[in-house]
Amino acid sequence: MDPTPRSRRPVAATSHADLDADAEATSDAGSAQEPDASIRPSPDARRRVGDHGETLAAEHLASRGLEVVARNWRIAAGDLRGELDLVALDHRAGCVVVVEVKTRRGAGWGGPLAAVGHRKQATLRRLAMAFMVDADVPYHQVRIDVIGVRLDTRHLHHVVGAL
Repeated sequence: MDPTPRSRRPVAATSHADLDADAEATSDAGSAQEPDASIRPSPDARRRVGDHGETLAAEHLASRGLEVVARNWRIAAGDLRGELDLVALDHRAGCVVVVEVKTRRGAGWGGPLAAVGHRKQATLRRLAMAFMVDADVPYHQVRIDVIGVRLDTRHLHHVVGAL
């Protein structure tokens, strides 16, 4: 029996047809080697990759019955500054789901899920609470999920209740 609590088990999505076209368009970093920092993509290219990953993650959430209610929600109030990639309602579980999306074109930089370290986790928790104060949502419970998207392998990895 798997000792991992059911709510924290990763959910691997089936392949997305949309990833095929994007993988070709953004495949210059498709190797598993550490990328050369001197050829790092421009901020615009990184933004397009991130936006595409967020779109795929939103589609994945919708296919699982979640209702996406916010995308790229931002706050800059006092010491709290940041952005929530996606916020959804899970009507079956009766909670608000904050989703951090990490999209990578290849295996470099440690993969998508490795990018959510302790500092980012703490920031996500604070941002989730700020969203709950700011938003008019029907639920009081919050769950934080992480979705990693690998464009080179066309794989989406959803960790429910990651934090």
